[in-house]
Amino acid sequence: MRDETIAPTIISTIIGSPSGKSMPVKELRKAVLLSLQLDTDDKSSKKLFKKCVQALEADGRVKLGADGIVKLSKSARKEAAKGSKKKGKKDKKKKRKKSDAGESNAYDDDNDKKSGKK
Repeated sequence: MRDETIAPTIISTIIGSPSGKSMPVKELRKAVLLSLQLDTDDKSSKKLFKKCVQALEADGRVKLGADGIVKLSKSARKEAAKGSKKKGKKDKKKKRKKSDAGESNAYDDDNDKKSGKK
């Protein structure tokens, strides 16, 4: 597995954390490795995670504090938000089309039932 495949998982895991901005590095590593179905106790997996965090830190996408907290930079949060907004807009359009089709059928069914009762 390469750094490029782990980086998006790291960012999405931090965004999915309760604060949405930061997370302790040990919890982050465990969550990322489990989501990628890697062994959390394997040294090579830990080294790969460490290299990826260092690469993200060099790119300025995350900051690693002395207290072991990984913080997501504002630019990385904006990038992640752009991706989710685009996806969200597509999903909303699909939901509207489905709900419009579903509502018209439900309305027709109600009218049929009402006209049959009279």
